Amino acid sequence: MKKNKKKDTSPIAAEEKGQATQEMEAIMDAASSDTAEIDLLLDENAPKEEALPKEPDTDGIDDIPDVLEETPVPEAVPEERTTPAADEPAPAEAVVDESDTAVPEEDSADSTDGEDEDEDELAATEPAPDEEAQPAADDKAEESAEYKKLGLYLHIPFCKSKCAYCDFYSSDKIVCEGRKTPEEMKLYCTALKNNMRIISERTTQYNVDTVFIGGGTPTALPAKLLLNIVKEVENDFYLDENCEFTVEMNPATADARLLKKLRRAGVNRLSIGLQSAHNHELAALSRIHTAGDFTECFQMAREAGFDNINIDVMYGIPEQTKGSFMETLAFVASMKPEHISMYNLRIEDGTPFGEKKHMLPLPDEDTECDMYFDGIDYLASQGYHQYEISNFARDGYECRHNLRYWRGEEYIGCGPAAHSYFGGRRFSLRRSLAQYCKLLETKGTTIPSSLLDESYVVDRKEEVAEYLMLRLRLKEGISTDDFRAHFGADFDEIFGRKLRIYIENGFMTHENGHYAFTPQGMFVSNEILSRIIPFETKYEKGGKNS
Repeated sequence: MKKNKKKDTSPIAAEEKGQATQEMEAIMDAASSDTAEIDLLLDENAPKEEALPKEPDTDGIDDIPDVLEETPVPEAVPEERTTPAADEPAPAEAVVDESDTAVPEEDSADSTDGEDEDEDELAATEPAPDEEAQPAADDKAEESAEYKKLGLYLHIPFCKSKCAYCDFYSSDKIVCEGRKTPEEMKLYCTALKNNMRIISERTTQYNVDTVFIGGGTPTALPAKLLLNIVKEVENDFYLDENCEFTVEMNPATADARLLKKLRRAGVNRLSIGLQSAHNHELAALSRIHTAGDFTECFQMAREAGFDNINIDVMYGIPEQTKGSFMETLAFVASMKPEHISMYNLRIEDGTPFGEKKHMLPLPDEDTECDMYFDGIDYLASQGYHQYEISNFARDGYECRHNLRYWRGEEYIGCGPAAHSYFGGRRFSLRRSLAQYCKLLETKGTTIPSSLLDESYVVDRKEEVAEYLMLRLRLKEGISTDDFRAHFGADFDEIFGRKLRIYIENGFMTHENGHYAFTPQGMFVSNEILSRIIPFETKYEKGGKNS
């Protein structure tokens, strides 16, 4: 979950739909379209003593610090707790002077001259994987139960080569060649660390229990810069004893020494983008690696001590057949990763694929449908249970960071285009590398309001809609008891009648107080949700890290 824009996972975007899809849509079209009753019931069930929060006017307002400064302090937590970065310089009084573009003094040593020696020195200070340091104070583990949990997403907007289908915020115009590190990468890492430091000072009553460094391609950064970012996370935040710490990587950027240093620095999960086991399909996707590169990368990761690895694969890609996709899944399963993500290719406007989508040799929609259902069955036979629309895992290896998104738990994203959900508010940062680096060149006391892209309070109706959209992505679905605990309302009364037709036709199940999609329902989930939710949500317009 591993990007900055909410993706449409339903393959109902083709202009000419396959027979299987037409049959499913015909059933769904028979569903009631009268959604006014849902609005009425939501209003009737709303707590009378609580007024709905008003939509804030965000013009010229720095919403992010407002949210962070209002973080409640748990009564059982000692108030003297401070951020771990004791040696951090005092906060600057104002946002960076835009006329000054020099690298801050504390990061001026980021030159790559002698880089290998610096990396060895950094790695030498870290414990081996089986000797990882525990919280400094003996009573920290006991206190941690009293603190709220928080997820942290860090965006790295650099790629060695941008894929033709990708619409996430990243660039391949700034690349590291040889031992020389581009100045833009140094400035970005400085800005990212300053972003983290500002956030950390306002989240001292939280323990970070999931970290995800995504992109872009994090391993497109020079090793020293990436390792410094990992170290900064440890310096700035209280990490939960069992923190899940993920880094994404492209097999073409694999390096055995870097993988060992990442593992020693505390990274304990990798997400590797394979996409296909066939080189001609990888070339059609404009991927810069081969299947052989992936095999070597995976072996390096195992030798470095990683025992929690995700592999990304895609279906519905150019030149792919049902047989070649099943061969890719068999290849992936033979590697025995702990987690597999199986995504449908989406053709997005504004991408090279989007400009020539009618010319791409894509599988038809019925074939895509078969790929999805056959893929689910095959992965189940290999010990990977489906726990979300596109995600499969061995028991105990579900991605905790992505589960945080789908369960509506709090997280904060740092970097341009990163999204956050914190304090009942969703907010995001602008898609501008230059502006981000400029305004966070030195550490201020708040996130500059000019970096804010959107910010809104999640009101009651929006919260209900998000709850439905996100929880129904999960195989566990929606618990009616949990819904009542969240909203004080009867889920069956509000939604039961509208869901009946989907249950009767095999798109959903209703068992033991849970409503959930079947695989058939997951395949057309966006179509069903658009018929259940009576309005377009702000969440659908925006996005999240995934």
